[in-house]
Amino acid sequence: MLSTKEPMIDYDSKFDIMYYSDGDTSHSYGDENIDNIVVVKDISSDEVVGYTIMNYKKMSTPNTEQFKELMSVIGKTVYDKMMACFDRSMSVVKM
Repeated sequence: MLSTKEPMIDYDSKFDIMYYSDGDTSHSYGDENIDNIVVVKDISSDEVVGYTIMNYKKMSTPNTEQFKELMSVIGKTVYDKMMACFDRSMSVVKM
């Protein structure tokens, strides 16, 4: 389960990758069961500590199969936080 502290979120606009971590990821591994969505888990507890979303623009487009898959994995709360970061990144790129 993800923690309630403020997560680390970063969007790489060059490669269209969204990084989200909500815990210590120093001892973790990535599990990609769905294309373009890596669930980052703690090695000892198997607890989810983050996500890496590749092709984020495509994955986060509402009313698509990719969006449905993304939402089924990360949920609305995490998605809203990622989109806030994405929106900030896009406003900086446009300047």
